Amino acid sequence: LCCTHVDARRRRRSMRLPPTRLLALGAAAAAATLAYLLHRRRLRSKLAAAPISEWAKVELHVHFDGAFDWDVVYEAARADEACHPVEAVLPPDPTPFPIRSRVAACGCLADYTQLCTAAGGERSLRAMLECFLTFTPAVRGKLDVIEELAYRFVARQAAQRVVYTEMRYSPQLLAVGGGDDAPASAAADPRPVLAAVTRGLRRGEAAHPGIRVNQLLCMICWHPEWSQARNASAQFFGAIRRNSRRNFLSPTPDRSASQATVDCAAEHRDAGGPCAVVGVDVAAGEAWLDPSSPLHAPTVAALADARRRG
Repeated sequence: LCCTHVDARRRRRSMRLPPTRLLALGAAAAAATLAYLLHRRRLRSKLAAAPISEWAKVELHVHFDGAFDWDVVYEAARADEACHPVEAVLPPDPTPFPIRSRVAACGCLADYTQLCTAAGGERSLRAMLECFLTFTPAVRGKLDVIEELAYRFVARQAAQRVVYTEMRYSPQLLAVGGGDDAPASAAADPRPVLAAVTRGLRRGEAAHPGIRVNQLLCMICWHPEWSQARNASAQFFGAIRRNSRRNFLSPTPDRSASQATVDCAAEHRDAGGPCAVVGVDVAAGEAWLDPSSPLHAPTVAALADARRRG
């Protein structure tokens, strides 16, 4: 035991660094710390001096249809005034609000921009969604306009030095048959819209190297039949019709031929290439979070399906 104890002490002594070596390591650590602090100080000074527009940025939640160029949308609206419904209804409130008359009253781009912007006055989700229902008919189903808007979106992100973006939108809302005023036979097929947006984004990325934009497809809270091919939404539509003063969703549009949002996202994710679909989410409110709502079960089922597909 004594020999073992002596050997252990010798080994510990042999492992000790000489004082000169310790001093050298301490000086190196101090120099590295000082260099880091000086670098951080210079970096802070540089960032403080540079405007935020010059910083490289990332945006992970940008509404495509909330970032349209108003000059493009206004020209489309003027060229096809009949595309606007006379009025629209925003569930769950069955009270209609005018659209066509408001658009016709716009005498210039500034008037139209003010009409379609939720700034001043009432600031609420409903006020913002009314704006969306006002201007989306102007571009719905017009694939060349949608492609141009996607191209300009990338150009604007490049001008603001947003190097990576995840852009979200509902392709059904921008598709032919995507409005609640569509005939019962209409089927909102998201694929042509998704293809047009992808073409515009890819053109934009080619014109602005170093900028990358991917896509998130939105399920619409009030349209669970768009979310998943296996959803049965008759209960939801029936509940709205029973509680409304106006049968605004009757007859229920038969969109069984539509491709579900989750299916569309999965197909485009596997298609390869830039500007891919990287996820899905739910837009147009949070009513589906209420377990007692008829919106809850189909939306949760669609999200579970998306998770299952990775």
